[in-house]
Amino acid sequence: MRRIKALAAVLTLGALSLPGIPRPSGAEARQTSDPGVSSSQILVGASLPESGPAGAYGVIGGAENAYFQYVNAHGGVNGRKLTLLVQDDGYDPSRTLVNVKNLVLSRNVFALLSVLGTANNQAVIPFVTRQRVPLVYPATGSSLMAKPFQPYLFPIQVTYTVEGKVLTDYAAKVLHAKRIGVFYQNDDFGGEGLAAVTARAKQDGVTLADGEPYQITDTDLRAQALKLKRARVDAVIIFAIPSPAGTFIGTARRIGLNTPLLSSSVAAQPALLQALGPAGEGVYFSNFAPLPDSKAPAVAFYRQVLKTYGSPTTTPIGPFTEAGVGAAEVFVEGIRRAGRNLTRQGFIHALETFRDYTGSLYPKLTYTATNHSGVQGAYVMRSRHGAFVQVTHFEYPS
Repeated sequence: MRRIKALAAVLTLGALSLPGIPRPSGAEARQTSDPGVSSSQILVGASLPESGPAGAYGVIGGAENAYFQYVNAHGGVNGRKLTLLVQDDGYDPSRTLVNVKNLVLSRNVFALLSVLGTANNQAVIPFVTRQRVPLVYPATGSSLMAKPFQPYLFPIQVTYTVEGKVLTDYAAKVLHAKRIGVFYQNDDFGGEGLAAVTARAKQDGVTLADGEPYQITDTDLRAQALKLKRARVDAVIIFAIPSPAGTFIGTARRIGLNTPLLSSSVAAQPALLQALGPAGEGVYFSNFAPLPDSKAPAVAFYRQVLKTYGSPTTTPIGPFTEAGVGAAEVFVEGIRRAGRNLTRQGFIHALETFRDYTGSLYPKLTYTATNHSGVQGAYVMRSRHGAFVQVTHFEYPS
């Protein structure tokens, strides 16, 4: 506990000043022209699925808010407190666009922190670009968030292409699979994962034996599981959100598809594993943040923030709330570097000063004026008794 308090004190000091960046003068400090910024407050918006098939991701907002509350309790950032406005979109891109327009045009938020989903972010990119509103952590691993270059988006999550490479390498080189199957969401999210596995399987000298898509509205996934079983796959790689991923894993085990299952971090939810019981044991996941129960100081601090400013219901310990706190840490660091005279353009420039930044839960993060790519590597972990055990080191596949 003393170590956590000491760390919190260090981070609190960091929230107030940054060595090497001059403090603005009193006149500069009073200049605020962009929406969502007053002398005492910064309004921030988020659109997340708090209901519907991807409702498990709603805890990301709770975790971001918990970290904001921690920062506010320790003086805020450059004298201002942070307020997060979260709107539920049910994982529906049309609702996401309505939410984001409302947050920007009616609620007058300064910036956006977290819009979740590949199609959801694609729906709002033209709008945030026209409005020149920064969006930190478009919560998707789609490569389209960074390529082609999106000047107002700051991705953090590792791409599905990298996850596909890491999972395929593990299946081929460690599990010695010769015939790989893929279960994937039938959209750009799942499509990128499928393409990555297809390319990497060829490079690794293994066969992509079958790929089975699903729709968000599907509730019975027996047909897909049976086809993969008939294809005699040695391993199945999953690109699915938690609810269908859980349904598929349970169905696969019930029909006797007992080959190793490897999933993108998108489905890495402890509650899903606990609900599956024995069927959830031994599933592999890629991941790009430390294990939630790690003894590392940054992770101990994360757990303390959730304990103090959240609740077991709204901010359970796990990869999703890690993602929320980590994204909020990146956001706050950008605000801090932007200084007292806070503008959207100044915030963007501040984020573009990140060079191998390691002050959040994430590994090194770099943004430049021409490249906003997020985390570049991932590792493999395995489920055990409803939690996760790391089984590889971080990998940065080429």
